[in-house]
Amino acid sequence: MTSEPQPAPVTSELFLGIPINRIVAWLGPIIAVISASLVTWLLAKVNILSIPGLDKSNVETYVTAIVTFLVVAGLHALGGLSWLRGHHIELVENAEAAAEVTRPATK
Repeated sequence: MTSEPQPAPVTSELFLGIPINRIVAWLGPIIAVISASLVTWLLAKVNILSIPGLDKSNVETYVTAIVTFLVVAGLHALGGLSWLRGHHIELVENAEAAAEVTRPATK
């Protein structure tokens, strides 16, 4: 008798009955918008960088707000895409391991 390799068990962590990866995928865009809005407000209205004239209602403030929002939201999206790519690689590896175990033996 030869022992066949067994795949690693697929563990799905749950939070309130929902897989964690689904929660992250759902909350990711919401967190991106909230964080981008907060950073935009801090930069344009509170003027945390102390740039003269940036805390007024003028074109500089609006352009800075738009660019800041797009940069922060874009960086957050890139981080999310990187996480999803890694998760998909893990799913493929688990599927290949499961297929290897269930494949009929050939003579």
